[in-house]
Amino acid sequence: MSNSANALQASVPILDGPNYVVWAQKMMMFLMSQGLWRKVSKDKPIAMVAGKEKKEQDLVDTDVIDNEDVREEWEENNAKALGMMLLRVHHTIANKFETVQYAATVWASLKNLYGKPGLAGTYLEFKGAMETYIPGNQDPSLALDKLETHFARLYAAQCQIPEHFQVMIVLSKLPPSYSMIAQQACQDANITSLKMADIRRSIVLSWEQRGFKGPGNHNNQANKMSAVQRHCQGHSAPRPLQETTRHYESLTNS
Repeated sequence: MSNSANALQASVPILDGPNYVVWAQKMMMFLMSQGLWRKVSKDKPIAMVAGKEKKEQDLVDTDVIDNEDVREEWEENNAKALGMMLLRVHHTIANKFETVQYAATVWASLKNLYGKPGLAGTYLEFKGAMETYIPGNQDPSLALDKLETHFARLYAAQCQIPEHFQVMIVLSKLPPSYSMIAQQACQDANITSLKMADIRRSIVLSWEQRGFKGPGNHNNQANKMSAVQRHCQGHSAPRPLQETTRHYESLTNS
């Protein structure tokens, strides 16, 4: 399997219908990375015969096409894009496009069939948001990104969640280590003034201030504390300041 095929398989999920929004985003980005997206979004170059445009259906075998090299390049890239798209759709969907020759046609058809928001897709987005939790021992940025993505897709599906309600959902998913942030947010007298950007900033800042750099950080801190304790146990306790001062004066007066 080629590198591009491996990358395609790793980057783009199989389109099964309800996941169209995710599939379309991933597929578009992959085609862009391969330099093929513009071929999907543009029609085949019109044939130029003797310096004049000639429609595809009017071409005959004896025509000498001036821009044949440009058209051949487009055909090759179109075939690549078409193959990549059909490889990442469920076989029951791919069967509908057995006779289609252009990637742009397949793209438009898939968008028309599955791009319209439906109850099943909306439910999956809402379910995904409800099942996302913010970890207490890992960088919270990825979980926050996932939640905001679900909220954006719900908005696109005409199922908008008010921003202050989004904030309340995020706060409900915070682990105990972030309880102070929830307490501070609940002190706000006007609930509609809660903003996702402010809560996100507070959560990320709290994580950074705690200085987590990996799962072994707690162990490292515990080891350091144990080492300090062992060091202190091997030495006598320091004298109080007043006792040290009296001892020094007695030496200087003798």
